Amino acid sequence: MGKLVILALSIAILLAASASAQMQCSVVPFNSCPQTSVKVIGMTSLSQGGSHASIPSDQTNALAACCSGVEGLSVNYASQGADIYLTSARDSHVSRVSGENGIKINRVSCGYFNSCENYDACVFSISGDRDAHISDCGNYAFSTKLCCSEGALIGEGLLISPEEGPREKPIVEEQAPASPEEGNGTLEQPVSVNSRRVELPPYIKNFLKNFLRGGTTGNFFMLFKQYP
Repeated sequence: MGKLVILALSIAILLAASASAQMQCSVVPFNSCPQTSVKVIGMTSLSQGGSHASIPSDQTNALAACCSGVEGLSVNYASQGADIYLTSARDSHVSRVSGENGIKINRVSCGYFNSCENYDACVFSISGDRDAHISDCGNYAFSTKLCCSEGALIGEGLLISPEEGPREKPIVEEQAPASPEEGNGTLEQPVSVNSRRVELPPYIKNFLKNFLRGGTTGNFFMLFKQYP
């Protein structure tokens, strides 16, 4: 009977310990990250304006976001579905959208929120959705935070802000056709296709008649003589 009581107590202690275990994260000096923890991402410094980031294996990192408390916790590089993207492997800006080096945290569910109060851990914070700086979740935290927990996330995460595209060209209103220019106080009238037939003077008519009959010499001089 005593052995059964001891076994039951041991199982209860183990269950309580496993139930109380949860993900914990903090930004610490790179070489101070415990062996039982996982380096999620590297940082160059901590300051009011945030810092650049590096992949967690880069030995030049001054700091690292270290996480523990979840069995099998690990990170891997992913081109899609990553929790954070870096534009380059070292001294990089970060993005929620895309990049050359995506980092995915395994064994937990992560999302971006303004507060990690309902989640196990805040891993880091970022200054924006694209081309952003990174920081911790403490004194230098930005409002956008990566929160993680075992199991499903609670609530809706922050939406990704729309990307600013090229500015649209201004719409130019079609101008009305220019009005006829004024000349000497009157408007120039358009030429009509169906204009009235021009009447020739009589002496030109006679010249043309004689020309067709072959008598052109005398009439030719008469034409100039009669021309007004």
